[in-house]
Amino acid sequence: MKTKFTMLLLFIAVLSVKSQTMESLKSETDKMFQATFAMDYDKIFSFTYPKLFETMPAEQLKTVMKQTFDNEYMKITLEKIDPKFQFDPIQEMEGKKISVIRYKTAMTMFMKQNFSTDAERDVVVNALSGNELFSGVKLNKEKTGIYAEMDAVMIGIFDSTTGGQWKFINYTPAQREMYRNILSDTILNKLGL
Repeated sequence: MKTKFTMLLLFIAVLSVKSQTMESLKSETDKMFQATFAMDYDKIFSFTYPKLFETMPAEQLKTVMKQTFDNEYMKITLEKIDPKFQFDPIQEMEGKKISVIRYKTAMTMFMKQNFSTDAERDVVVNALSGNELFSGVKLNKEKTGIYAEMDAVMIGIFDSTTGGQWKFINYTPAQREMYRNILSDTILNKLGL
């Protein structure tokens, strides 16, 4: 009887730890998403997997991000939508806990140049519509910008470098080589990326 009780407690403890880990992953994912929506680069970087900064220093990455979201050609604003997070099970590999997180995001791109005629707007809308990353591409009602939705992938990582917290990197197949240097080919393959 004592053995059965001990086994039951052990089983409950294992479920509790697993639940807390998934709960903390979900909580930290939401915080990262809110920081991204607010374009709070310092907060974003506090949620970023530290090994990313070995490939590009934080200040350089901040400059690149700022230039991407506001440059001489366009300004991008993120739109508030339900991200509909989908969390893969947490896997342990190479001393890391890892989960792939799929979600929706949306943005409006306000063009600063060559966007005053219907023909110019059609060229940009058609180019984005033909890009597999984007869906729901359309002009905003003022015809000053283009709204687009994206299916995005983020990887949550918990290891000895993350200070006891989940940290994240966004994943795009076009930059797989960089991610291979951050994680490993083996990990990416096991994650199906």
